[in-house]
Amino acid sequence: MKGNRVAAYLCLTAVAIEMVFITIAWITSAIDPFGPVSNPFSSESLRWMFRHSLSLVTSKWLIGLLLVAMTYGSITCSGMGATLRLLLTSKDKYSTLQFRERMAMRSLYFMTLLFVTLLSVIPFLPGSLLLNSTGNLFPSPFSEALFPLTCLWMISSSVVFGFIKGTYNNLVQVIDSLSRGISRFAPIIVLAIVSLHCIYVIKMLIK
Repeated sequence: MKGNRVAAYLCLTAVAIEMVFITIAWITSAIDPFGPVSNPFSSESLRWMFRHSLSLVTSKWLIGLLLVAMTYGSITCSGMGATLRLLLTSKDKYSTLQFRERMAMRSLYFMTLLFVTLLSVIPFLPGSLLLNSTGNLFPSPFSEALFPLTCLWMISSSVVFGFIKGTYNNLVQVIDSLSRGISRFAPIIVLAIVSLHCIYVIKMLIK
């Protein structure tokens, strides 16, 4: 596939950049031990790399990418994406939908209204725990959880949509849709892991 080929070339580029930077840092640190970069083969650098070998790639960006992939899989496999696209492109709107699709759309409207209402009310309740220590909304636990909550709402809405429409008949199909989303994003996920490792190693070596 073209996407896999592009991801492979980009991964190779990221690895090459990391290797070149490590080589330059090694030569530079040998010439000037007190220079702007650390020796990648020093005991301190090696200890850091081994200690943080897993945390290098378990960043919030990778977790966010996985959430986006699962959301994509749920929306597409449940039929919600196709129905929304039909509503946006059709002139007759609801007349093009079948009864179960109309019921599914009503459930989507209800869950969207409930989600927006909760987001609008809960953070501003007296003594809300979702605000920061100064009482502000950004940054706060609420703002940090806004993205995963949005993904959770979209996944939940699409699952309910799929069961009402008849696209889903059991939970196995729901898990399969989430897995398909991750499979579709697999080249991007691999590229993200390699790129994050390259970025964190370079940041570690720069004093």
